[in-house]
Parts: sequence; structure tokens; C-alpha cells
Amino acid sequence: MKLFQFDFDGCMFDSLPPIYLSMRHVFAICGLTPPSLLTYLTEPRAPYAGFYHKHGVTLSEEEIHKVFHEKMRRGPERWLFPDVVPQVKKLADKGHVLSIVSGNDEAVISRVLMKAGIYGAFEAIKGGVEHKTDAFASIAEKFRLHPKDSFVIGDAALDMDYGREAGMRPLGIIRYPQLLNGDTGRLEQALIAAGAEKCIGSLAELSI
Repeated sequence: MKLFQFDFDGCMFDSLPPIYLSMRHVFAICGLTPPSLLTYLTEPRAPYAGFYHKHGVTLSEEEIHKVFHEKMRRGPERWLFPDVVPQVKKLADKGHVLSIVSGNDEAVISRVLMKAGIYGAFEAIKGGVEHKTDAFASIAEKFRLHPKDSFVIGDAALDMDYGREAGMRPLGIIRYPQLLNGDTGRLEQALIAAGAEKCIGSLAELSI
């Protein structure tokens, strides 16, 4: 039995395009050139406002949240990637333990999973988490699974950092090669440098 711990946005949920566009919008209203998607995925982003302030945004954290989420609300509805439901069912059927640790709201995550019919496949869902190391470790401890039998799957270097700090086996997933403008190889290098054992392009590539 293994433990698979997933990030949600950009890994399971096809939400990175509107997230990135909303991030760009914050920079645009400040008259600043936004960072590239590669930068967004490879630079530390916790605490939330720190990423923006590092790149010149002078808005307060509350103002950043307001501008960002107003833009997000006007965007199209997003859904799970096509490989998520079948692979989650396969992993659960094999008796593996599945969890999600995400910065997204736990109620939002649960609602999506319920609608997709896979909510019951997850033993733990933790939302609103900025620093994920302790959450990853506590879930492994709860189910008495050795960290080396625990995989962390995410699309950002920070996910790899947190998984490595928890003593687990991080796997990078690259979902948006078309948005990276030729930087796919650099993203893969950055994810591996942050601790990923390897990078995959689909959850179907997970060894079960």
C-alpha cells in the first residue's frame, strides 16, 4: 500500500490558466510586466503576497486578494483534467491511500470531487494550506505509512520542496507545455532540482 498526496490546482484541477491570467492582471493594474509562467511555477509563493511584493507590486495583501479573485470570478468554469477520475479510481481500487493538500478552499475541492463522483476515494483533504510540509507528514503518520512509500504530486517547485522536506518522494507533473513558450525543459529541470524524482505529463503515468 502506498500513499499518494496530490496538489489540486494545476495538478488535478485545470485551473492554472485563469490563475495565471489573474496574477498577470494584478501586475497589469500596477503598470508592471508580469513574471513568466515558468517563474510563477518555480519561485516560492508562500506567504501569498510575498511573490507579488518581490516583483514590485505595492498593493496590500487584501488588495491583491480582491483584484485577483474578482478576475477569477469573471473567468470560465474549470474542471478536472480528463485523466484524474479514471486514475483516482484505479489507485483507490488497488488499496492505496489518497489525499489532497492544497492552498485552495477545502469546500471548493470537496464540491468538485463530489460532482465528479470520486470524493469517497480520498482519505484526507486539507485545504487552505500554504506551507504543506507538516500536512504531508501528518497524513502519512495518521495512516502509519513510511514517508518513502508516500508520493507527493504537484506542478510547482514549491510542492517538490514541501514533499522533500517531509521525507517523501516528490513527482513533478507538467500539464501546460503549450503555455510555457518553450520553457518545458527548464520547468522540468527546476522541478527535479527542487526534489522531484522525475516529471510526468499525466496521472496515468503513475506506477500503481
